[in-house]
Amino acid sequence: YRTPVMLFGSGGRRVIAMTYGPATDWARNVVAAGSATVVQRGRAMTVSDPSIVHDPARRSVPRPIRWVLRLLGATDFLVFTIRT
Repeated sequence: YRTPVMLFGSGGRRVIAMTYGPATDWARNVVAAGSATVVQRGRAMTVSDPSIVHDPARRSVPRPIRWVLRLLGATDFLVFTIRT
């Protein structure tokens, strides 16, 4: 299945804003599996070590995006690393 998400980050770390909420099936499945494949700009990446982080200040995303996520009420993020 594919789920459209807001993906942020660079280097070996990525963050998905949990605009659908932290209790979605896909998020729980990714955490339970311990890995997933994420496609960003047409490039598939295998990610690992997923965890859900509660961040009311939204420090995990760029400043211009924070106010949008605030309007959406998104305070949870799925954080993971890119496998090399």
